[in-house]
Amino acid sequence: MKDPNCFEYHCDIGNSDIEPRYRHVHHAHALVLMERARSAFLDSIGTALEKFIVSDLYIVITEVNVKYRRELVRGPIIITCEDRRIERRLLSLSQRVLIDGQTTAVEAAIKMVFMLGASKRAVSPPADFARDFIGGS
Repeated sequence: MKDPNCFEYHCDIGNSDIEPRYRHVHHAHALVLMERARSAFLDSIGTALEKFIVSDLYIVITEVNVKYRRELVRGPIIITCEDRRIERRLLSLSQRVLIDGQTTAVEAAIKMVFMLGASKRAVSPPADFARDFIGGS
């Protein structure tokens, strides 16, 4: 049974995603794919990043810890956003890139903060965002 707190982003790895020299996705491009999944997750919980930007508020990645376990080659993948937490000002989530629908090829722990553009200081996430981030899928 699918975990309701695990957001899944389905996409296909195509020729434009493959590094010709290696015949698989370059490790840095895997992070781009994971960013697309995080953006899709935020869209799914009704978070318009533009709304925050207009208020001079930005979601900033502060740490990424990645483990590459398998090659990513052409074909369908699923990228998850799960285990979402907020501790004071720090937002965190785990992501996995699944091949064949179940095998973890890449896994990452992502940490983020909301930052005020003018002061360059981390601030607590807005309450409605926090609620949706933790419970949204």
